[in-house]
Amino acid sequence: MPVRVLVLGAGFGGPELSSRLAEGSGDDVRVTLIDKSDAFVFGFSKLDVMFGRQTMDEVRLPYRDIAWPNVQFRQETVVSIDAEHKRVVTDKGAHEGDIIGKVDLPLPIWAGAGIRLHAAVTRGRRRKA
Repeated sequence: MPVRVLVLGAGFGGPELSSRLAEGSGDDVRVTLIDKSDAFVFGFSKLDVMFGRQTMDEVRLPYRDIAWPNVQFRQETVVSIDAEHKRVVTDKGAHEGDIIGKVDLPLPIWAGAGIRLHAAVTRGRRRKA
């Protein structure tokens, strides 16, 4: 049975972590990426909008375009997190996972967290085999 990973927060790190988990783990991991927004705007792109070089629609990267195997995007707002029972409640329902990751750290710090989370998923998969 695949390890179910809930990634909360799409921003910059959420899609990166989700894609790495999905690509590196094959069918052993199912990732649900949850964010209240429908798209991401890379920080420096906002300057292009501010100075009139591009429109907001031109720089938006819609999450619906995510096409990674074993990754599902849900546009929902997190209402509560029950870490003990590994359950996340959103404005549209509840999600349960084996691992919950909240990605809202600066990239250098996040990179280490992503590696640790990936290692935890890998260890969990080995333990169940």
